Amino acid sequence: MEWDLTSLTGAELDELAAWVALHKRHRELLHTGTMVRVDDTPESVRAHGVVAADASEAVYEIAVLGRPATWPPGPVRLPGLDPETVYRVRPLMPFTSRGAAPAWASGELELPGSALAAAGIAAPPLFPEQSVLVHVEAVSTTA
Repeated sequence: MEWDLTSLTGAELDELAAWVALHKRHRELLHTGTMVRVDDTPESVRAHGVVAADASEAVYEIAVLGRPATWPPGPVRLPGLDPETVYRVRPLMPFTSRGAAPAWASGELELPGSALAAAGIAAPPLFPEQSVLVHVEAVSTTA
């Protein structure tokens, strides 16, 4: 890490430690998974992710780059998952919402990979130049 850690406050060090721990927890997925790009995102929204080789889990970043002309900006599809597997969708880290958080932010939403790829999830109500990490983890198969 190229950063003068001695210049950080205690709170900043705690936040940095949480991000490092998050990376360590998901290191195998991040370094061995398949990178996927989401090409059909709503205006001013970009998304990409990493899906495990066995499609048992994935991490996606959804970023709001600017102010969309309409709000909410529309759903974000999550490609690369097994269509027959049911996944739990949750934020990987807490995020600050600029409005009502989408249903998946509670960590209670479970949908099959086919629905996540075709219909997607609601874009999070973020301020421009913010993003959220979404963790998708297999809970059962529909077959």
